[in-house]
Amino acid sequence: MAALKTAKAVDATTLELTLSAPDPAFLNYLSKDASFMQSPASFGNADIATKPVGSGPYVLDTAATVTGTSYSYHRNPNYWTRVWCTTTTLSSTSTVTRPPC
Repeated sequence: MAALKTAKAVDATTLELTLSAPDPAFLNYLSKDASFMQSPASFGNADIATKPVGSGPYVLDTAATVTGTSYSYHRNPNYWTRVWCTTTTLSSTSTVTRPPC
């Protein structure tokens, strides 16, 4: 992302990126963590782990989530399309396993 010179919001759904030099790997960088967009409403939010701001197809179910261990999501009723939201709920569990001493 070192070649990124400017990022300009052209309109509500268009972001214009200007590079300082050609970078053939730039599109790959956009698929990684460095390119994730963050809502200004979440800047400095101490509750971001339990009250995330977003507009994706699923919303964090805070009642069923145990921060750091398991996360549950339900379909966002306000998402712009339901074509990709065929599952009504999602869940993930993090497990840390220590090798035997």
